[in-house]
Amino acid sequence: MKKEPFLDNTSFSYFTNLLPEGDILSVITRRLQIPISNQFELLRAIGGDCAGAVSLYDDGFEPPKPVGYSYKMLTEKHLRKVVEQLPENPLMANEEDIRLSLAGAQEKLPVYIKKGKIHLSLNGSPSSHILKTPIKNLPNTVENET
Repeated sequence: MKKEPFLDNTSFSYFTNLLPEGDILSVITRRLQIPISNQFELLRAIGGDCAGAVSLYDDGFEPPKPVGYSYKMLTEKHLRKVVEQLPENPLMANEEDIRLSLAGAQEKLPVYIKKGKIHLSLNGSPSSHILKTPIKNLPNTVENET
């Protein structure tokens, strides 16, 4: 663990690559009213569960321990609604207890699967899987990802 702060020139690329890209990033910045140029503020808003087991918290915030992890189970009906709304609400960025960020331009959602049920991670609890939707106008993307 490094105690000294990381300087922008050594950390900027790493952290900005945790953010989504393209249309997904544009929708998120509009919904959260955070300028696209303020990438660290975007990470503060959505960086609770990022790819690679990375979580970002405000200084002084104590991340949850495994016994404190919390999840919201999705019924099939609710999951369908969430997936249908991903274009307008990518990564569920405007939900209060959900802070998720995944790089890339494809619509996707980090989820936690337990006993065959799909859950949303709450308050920075880690996800276990990435649910991806097909990319419009690019056939077989789901099969290629698999």
